Amino acid sequence: MKFKLTFFLLLANIAVFGVLWHELAKNDMPVGAEHSIFTAGIEKIDIAVPADKESSFSLEIKDRNWIVKKGFDWPANTFAVREVLHGLHFLDPRNSFSVKDALETGSTLASFGLETPRMIVTISDNIGDRELRFGDLTPDGTCVYALLPDGDRIAPLPKSLLFTLSKQAEDFRVNEVFMLRPFEIQALTVRIENGASSQRIGLKRSLVSQGKGVPATRQWLFETPIAVKAESQMTEECVNRLVGLSRGNFVDASAQTGLDKPSMRVSLESANSSETLLVGNAVPENPEQLYAKLENNPAVFTVERAVVSEWKTAATDLRDPYFFDFDPAVLRAIEIADADGKSIRLVRVNNTEVKEVVKEVESGEMDLDNVPAPIQKAEKAIFSTWEIPGTTLGVDPKVLDSLVERLRQLRAISYPVSADILPTSAEYIQAQAFVSDTASLVEQASLGLDKPIWTVTISLAGTDGKTIQKVLKIAEATKDYLPQHAQVEHSIYSIDKDLSANLSVSPLRYRSRNILKLPAGTTVENLKIVDLRDNESVIDESLVAGTQNRALESFLKQCENIQAESFIDSNFSQTFVYDYLDAGVPETWAYRVELTYKTPTDTESKTLTLHLTRRLGGNFQIAGLEAQNIVFCLNQTAIDAFHALTFKNYAEKNILNTRPTGAK
Repeated sequence: MKFKLTFFLLLANIAVFGVLWHELAKNDMPVGAEHSIFTAGIEKIDIAVPADKESSFSLEIKDRNWIVKKGFDWPANTFAVREVLHGLHFLDPRNSFSVKDALETGSTLASFGLETPRMIVTISDNIGDRELRFGDLTPDGTCVYALLPDGDRIAPLPKSLLFTLSKQAEDFRVNEVFMLRPFEIQALTVRIENGASSQRIGLKRSLVSQGKGVPATRQWLFETPIAVKAESQMTEECVNRLVGLSRGNFVDASAQTGLDKPSMRVSLESANSSETLLVGNAVPENPEQLYAKLENNPAVFTVERAVVSEWKTAATDLRDPYFFDFDPAVLRAIEIADADGKSIRLVRVNNTEVKEVVKEVESGEMDLDNVPAPIQKAEKAIFSTWEIPGTTLGVDPKVLDSLVERLRQLRAISYPVSADILPTSAEYIQAQAFVSDTASLVEQASLGLDKPIWTVTISLAGTDGKTIQKVLKIAEATKDYLPQHAQVEHSIYSIDKDLSANLSVSPLRYRSRNILKLPAGTTVENLKIVDLRDNESVIDESLVAGTQNRALESFLKQCENIQAESFIDSNFSQTFVYDYLDAGVPETWAYRVELTYKTPTDTESKTLTLHLTRRLGGNFQIAGLEAQNIVFCLNQTAIDAFHALTFKNYAEKNILNTRPTGAK
């Protein structure tokens, strides 16, 4: 029984609450404004001051936005208008008294200041046009007498409403020039007039694909004067400053503003609207201010020179300096050619070896660090391999990764040229980051680009299955104090000189650093190290029963998986000589390493023979493998492991520890 009673009371409460909510919300009025004189549909407010007709103005809705109408239309401050609307919606006539009753007590309209009102406000809503006339303040100073629209009643209204309506038209106008917000802008156009010539800068915000499996990002792109990427972060900052541009004072349109032939036109476009700012002359008394106006609006005002003038050089200042960027995921080949016509081509292939690579990665035999970042990004399950066509050489992943990133990070720079050198005007132009986008054959030849010292051609897989090629030409600097120049299509850029130092047509630069790896399950039977200078054995140890020598165990691991740090441009020879100091001090082989082993498939033992120089520095020692006819530099781990085994012999012979130069 108690449960039924409780349930009944709950339903009753819900019903009462619903009735109250309906009454409060009807006519879309604010809560508490159900007795208001005006509806929520106010569309226009005329404010007239009989004693000062120059102070009169109107607020009106236009295209769903409030504007101030006085001489010209201008967007209204939303918060200021809301304050007025809030006051009007909450006017409550229940505290009013009739004019008739006031007259019967000996009062007149003049007694309340309503014979000649200080302000007349005409409100237009969905009922029609109705007036509020404001008179004097009440004796306690907290309210103001107002004659209600019916003309029959007088109500003491909040003094705050009168003060809000007493603002000047200028107080209701927004300071911002543009009404569009930064996130709305989809395109921006700047037209600059300079005497008889003109320049047009066009930017568009687009969604740009970042590759397979990567979400597209919003990117600013130049459409004119050339179709290239813009530097998005800097462009966003400039757009934000432009959109946030504040107007100064409104001025007389008859002044010498220069707006009849504006020097600049700035247009912002969104999906549904556009706004254009015209910029004219500098203000005579303040050159840091410029005259400006919005197109199709007669109002002339001033703006800051700095905010709009930075767009005059936007074509270069906002241009993405990384002019050779590409998606590594679709890279298929790289060809490098030098000035002598020699070239090398690196090709990405998918073949049967890929499965072995996957197995090694999944089993932990190959570290992911050995797989270049571009390949990891391109394919998650299967890693592509790269090779040098015409050879049996694979491409080293880390070297390839470094080359790809150096190309992608190639950057246009403005090269500092000292005025003390007295460079010519042409040389000043040649030192700019973006030298030319319409270079003629004569201009290209003047910079040496007709005979480049390097030409790099990359092949990219297009979305339609066709191959896209991008060609990069690099010329030597024409003078020591000028930069090198690079050309892509018809554009010429100034670049730093570090890329040239890292390009090569030698296969040794790019070939895999993995020299030899013994199969899993191989048994090492014996290790012998011979000092070739006296033909004495430093170590000759049987390993059939294993070893407890940590130094020996460490060196054996390096022998079972030989990796090069770099390569020496020389074929293997028993009489190898290398003048690593270029000082007439030749180095020859100092040690011979003989590793006897047997693989699981071998019926007889085999011997791996490796020749080594002495340790030529803390991180430099040369090795030679006759079986592959190569000479290479050991990596640091192998150098340290071998040194630990031969240190005593090394010290006894008092060998100098100096650092070499000249390795490739």
